Amino acid sequence: MPFGGRDLRRVRLVRRRFLPVLDQGFIGGILWLVFVATFGAWSLYYIALRKSSPARVTAILYLSPPVTMIWAWLMFGEPLSFAMAVGLLVSLVGIIIVARSQKPAHTGSPTAKA
Repeated sequence: MPFGGRDLRRVRLVRRRFLPVLDQGFIGGILWLVFVATFGAWSLYYIALRKSSPARVTAILYLSPPVTMIWAWLMFGEPLSFAMAVGLLVSLVGIIIVARSQKPAHTGSPTAKA
């Protein structure tokens, strides 16, 4: 094991504590994670639940891995493999099946029929 528990104990004994480097990139990343990725994502999730069925909204969550895969390929040049493409297709087929099986959500106000 090239870097195990004994190595970590040695680092802790030498440094006494681990502290992040408080530079602009680190603080910006933490703020992004807290406000956009957490509060923003949960807010959008609850707004989507108001406008659509829970099954449809949850099915859309399965787009996260394929979108991340494509984003990493576009931004960072991550290689795409055949297994990744198959996973993308399986996710998309599952989402299409769920989306077609759900009735559209009721968006208007209820009207009384006489």
